[in-house]
Amino acid sequence: MDPDIETDLGYEPAELDVVTVDRLNRDQRLFLPTDEDALHEDAFIVADADAVCDLVDHI
Repeated sequence: MDPDIETDLGYEPAELDVVTVDRLNRDQRLFLPTDEDALHEDAFIVADADAVCDLVDHI
């Protein structure tokens, strides 16, 4: 049985906006919280595009 994200792991799901950035020949993705207060708390992710996948495709 898979663990529950909130009760077992202590995570709180968040809505994220994804922005594609092509900078210096590096295709990157920015994951930004839709809640602006979370953005001010440094709650964002920068990742190279090849490090990102759609989990639905890997089930």
